[in-house]
Amino acid sequence: MKLKLALLSVIFAGVSFLFFQVFIDDNTTAISTEEAEAIAAGLYDGKVIKSKEDKKGNYTISIENEKGIYQLTVNGHTKKVSNVKRLKEKKQHFMALDAAEKNIQQEFKGNVLSIRKSGDAVANAQVKKKNRTYQIIYDLKEGKIISSKVVKSSKKSTGDKEKNMRISMGQLTNIAKNQLDGNVSNIKKLNTDHGIVYKVTVEKRTEGAHVYVQEATKKATSVSWFSKNAGDDDDDLDDDDGSNEADDNDDHDMDDISED
Repeated sequence: MKLKLALLSVIFAGVSFLFFQVFIDDNTTAISTEEAEAIAAGLYDGKVIKSKEDKKGNYTISIENEKGIYQLTVNGHTKKVSNVKRLKEKKQHFMALDAAEKNIQQEFKGNVLSIRKSGDAVANAQVKKKNRTYQIIYDLKEGKIISSKVVKSSKKSTGDKEKNMRISMGQLTNIAKNQLDGNVSNIKKLNTDHGIVYKVTVEKRTEGAHVYVQEATKKATSVSWFSKNAGDDDDDLDDDDGSNEADDNDDHDMDDISED
């Protein structure tokens, strides 16, 4: 009898210990509602609009951020997040270009020359202010100027480009003589599909060459050879060779080309 009582005492003590571990210990480690809400808000960068604790100590929390409203579950013991789903999606609203143009003119105090979208949320604008042109980057979501910088004038560079495209008679002569070291007998200016080309005729005693020089690059694009014995003295027979459909009405002689 005493042995039975001893065994019952041991069993009762074991059950009591397990009861304490399962119920009492779990209750002491469960997180609070505030902690669960902080976990949810931190993970999804929003504000808590609703939270509810179930009988097991888990929390169902609704979060609202810029993308919409989400619902998720935070385990009250392990702090793990699960069952995430979006309840409502928020549409992104961006400012129209005409409204952005008006805001830029008021904020930057300049005249908007042009404005266009660069993606959904950004616009690029050219703005004239006090004889200067600025490039403006405008945030269509926040409705504010992100950056502005002065656009350098292109007048000087355009003039330099036109100047660089001119070519002198001396330059043409040297380029042609690199192909055939002889006497330059004629130079014609031809308008082609690829710009201005000069046809430079170089002759020696028994042979000659029509050297085609591109004005823009100042380089020989092609060379057409002829024999003096064959009597090939007519330049017009060769104008299509290397000149890309040149217009004979635009031909000029040597006097039309600038001197060095």
